[in-house]
Amino acid sequence: MKTLIITLMVFFSTTLAFSQATFKIIPNEPNQLLEKLIKDRGQNKNSDGLYWTKEIIEYDFYETEDSILRKINLDLMLSLREISKSPVIVPKKERDSIYRIVAFNKVRLTEIDSIKDSLFNIYVKEYLATKKTHYFDFGTKKASALYDIIYGENSTGFRALSNTSLQFGENSASLSAELVEARIGAFKFSLSTLVSKSSQQDSLIAKEEEAYQRLVNNGGNVVLNAEYPLIYAHSSNNKFNFLATMNFSGAADIPQFGTTTTDWAGHTSFGPKIYAEVSTNKNEITFFATLNLYKYIGNSYFKTNLGTDKSNFFFGQPTLGLIFLKNFKISFTLPPFTSQENLKNKNTIVGGQVLM
Repeated sequence: MKTLIITLMVFFSTTLAFSQATFKIIPNEPNQLLEKLIKDRGQNKNSDGLYWTKEIIEYDFYETEDSILRKINLDLMLSLREISKSPVIVPKKERDSIYRIVAFNKVRLTEIDSIKDSLFNIYVKEYLATKKTHYFDFGTKKASALYDIIYGENSTGFRALSNTSLQFGENSASLSAELVEARIGAFKFSLSTLVSKSSQQDSLIAKEEEAYQRLVNNGGNVVLNAEYPLIYAHSSNNKFNFLATMNFSGAADIPQFGTTTTDWAGHTSFGPKIYAEVSTNKNEITFFATLNLYKYIGNSYFKTNLGTDKSNFFFGQPTLGLIFLKNFKISFTLPPFTSQENLKNKNTIVGGQVLM
């Protein structure tokens, strides 16, 4: 038994030292290795169909270590079971040593899981960056990597999709901000809030203008939104980016929270959101456009606040804009196309934002 424990400890310490000293993540040349591997499609893949990038090589090493440690722990637990049944008394010190090795291995397995997740995320982001078109194939890991590209702190594209904005209409204004975001599977969930205000003296007109401001800014002063990526495409230097997502949301206009109405208005909406951007050579200016094509289904107060004929209707919202000096965004929310006549002839809403 002592020989077994010593052998296992020597093996494990050697494996741990090897993993720490041999495999390290170093910066890639911009996707050159992956570009070569993708050109050789059908070759240079491992048994799971993944390209042999350095992250996948390292991932496979940790996968092997993971399998070995799980096998060791299983064998050790089986040996403890046999010891408990054996008439030969094994000293408590030796049994405790086995328990310590098992516990140590469990800690290491947790670390390995985290390292593997990180490596695979890097790999998927490199794959997304190298392959220029992706459509209708976003699982959990691929969607998570895409969200990092779009919303991550180091993201250089998609800056117009920032979820904080200040917008001005002819007689109204609104301020919106995302409070929290989370990811579940391939979906990104966000909870946001919006406050709108009209300068109209007529309370009915003010109510409708405020409701319209909320409609073009996700639809309510409290909004829960879920999005799922459908299409992602880009140029080789990311000067052009295209993104299409399917969005689902539920929203409420709370009377005590910046609304003229005294009644609770609520609705759900669903449909695709399309976004495209083009940047100049040195990113001095980025031109962008979005198009929301949503179906709204609301309660009677939602209809009354907007002054529409129906509480469920189609609403297409185009927006154009630009980002200049990297941190300043101007957007123009254009008149929508919709089945509701009173929403068609709206003025263009100008929005501004300082991007951080």
